[in-house]
This record gives sequence, C-alpha cells and structure tokens, in this order.
Amino acid sequence: MVEKYSFDKGIHSKNGVELMLEEVDYIVKRREKDTCCREENQLAIDIRCEYPTELRVDKLLSDTLHLSRSKIKSMDQKHLICEKTGNHPLKSRVKNGMSFTITIM
Repeated sequence: MVEKYSFDKGIHSKNGVELMLEEVDYIVKRREKDTCCREENQLAIDIRCEYPTELRVDKLLSDTLHLSRSKIKSMDQKHLICEKTGNHPLKSRVKNGMSFTITIM
C-alpha cells in the first residue's frame, strides 16, 4: 500500500508535493515472433512500468535495440516504429501499457 500511494501523482498534486524520482530500473522482455508480429523482420516491445518514470521512449528503444537516438528518430520518420494507438510518441515519457511494433530493415 505504501508503494502505491508513494508513487501516485494524483495524491502528490492534490497535496502540492513535487516528486523527484531517481532513475527507475526497467526490464525489456521480448515476445516470441510467431505470437506478435506479422512479418519476419518485426519486433514487438510491450511496456510494463508500474511507477512513473522520466525515461523517454526514444531512450528506451535506443538502449533496447542498441541504436543511436538519431537512428531511432529516422526509423520513426519512415514509419518503421508504430505504437499500438497509432501515435509516434518518441519524445514522450514511458507509460505502462505502451506497445510498439518495430520493423527492422
């Protein structure tokens, strides 16, 4: 219960608290290709992150794929990175429930 309320942005905002978090650790797990991707050269990444984080999507993808951020940006501009909502949120913060399909060329 303590963890739930200690990371609840709504409670902090309501009480005028500014929360300064250290870097939150994350783990990336890949799914089997046959369960998630239509093409052989596609990769699926699902985000599971219980707590708010300052980590940006482009940084997570860069670290996960071992590519530069500029390469990730270029891939996004070529529509090789798709989020399940259809958005291109590379500069947004990582949120629980995000799901990406990445086409590797």
